[in-house]
This record gives sequence, C-alpha cells and structure tokens, in this order.
Amino acid sequence: PRSGLQFLMTISAGEKKFSTTDAERQDVSADDGQQYEGAASARLFNPIGKRSTLLLGVQAKTISSKSLISKELHRIGGVKSLRGFDEQSISASSFGIGTLEYRFLIGSDSFISAFYDQGIYESNTESELLKDTPFGFGVGTSMATKTGYFSISYALGSQFGNGIDLRTGKVHFGYSAAF
Repeated sequence: PRSGLQFLMTISAGEKKFSTTDAERQDVSADDGQQYEGAASARLFNPIGKRSTLLLGVQAKTISSKSLISKELHRIGGVKSLRGFDEQSISASSFGIGTLEYRFLIGSDSFISAFYDQGIYESNTESELLKDTPFGFGVGTSMATKTGYFSISYALGSQFGNGIDLRTGKVHFGYSAAF
C-alpha cells in the first residue's frame, strides 16, 4: 500500500493440562492452569512524494501462564518479524518489534526498500529469565509476479549488545500468493 493504516488485535484464554506421559513433564515441573495470550500489530503507510512511501509498524505478542515451557513460547526472527536474524531463532514469552521502512516504488506493485527493525523481548520460563533489545537493518525489494509477490532482503542484526558482523548477514526470501 502507498497510504493507509492497518490494525489487528487478538486475545485468547484457555485451560492447559499436561498428561503424565508428556515428555516435557520430565524436564520441568509444569503445572496445569490458565493460559492467556495477546497480540497486536499496526502499520501506517505514509506517502512521500509520488514514488516513495514510509512504513511505520509495530507488532507485539505476549503469553502468560503459571508455568511456561519452551515449546509454548513465540518464535521471532526472520522475514516476518525481526530481519537480520535466522528464521524463528529467538524464543520469547513477550516481545515488541518496531519497524521503520522507506520504500521507493519501481512499479505499481513493486518497490526497493531500506529498513530498520528494533525489538525488545523477554523469555520467562521455569528454567530461565532472559531479556534483550535486538535490532536489524538492511535493504530489500519486493516484486509483483503473475502468481503473487516475491521479496528478498539482506539484513544485519545485533543482539546482547554485540557489534555488527558483516559475516553474519542474512538473506531473507518471502513469497505471498495472490488469488
């Protein structure tokens, strides 16, 4: 899109029960109980001149329970969340990711972009509490094809206060089918 606002929010709650044969049960003292999840995302597209758009985006998710096991955590990293990291390489019980992306339009449905993603997350399970503020930045393109949209981007990322290493750059591919 060249302009507009997109907003999505979901909330869920439920009861979880562990069976005595659950393999995870041997590793942690997980308890049955209530579990709550929430997610929200918003994206604002602001046109700049005739051939450019600025995208401001935010996405956040959280999961809460008396006891969480690692399999229940959200997975972030990669083309749909935090570019510059391996796909789904970061586990988080709560996270927020802000995106700033400049898009130069090269066609009606194609663009070249430069982006910055800033994240904050917490991984709170029975076995650990971990917090970090990773970030990623890079360039990419998205092109319309007869069957959908193909995107490719190159990104660098940093987490735990480490410096940027050009040898750890990530190439992200994405495809969205159009019906």
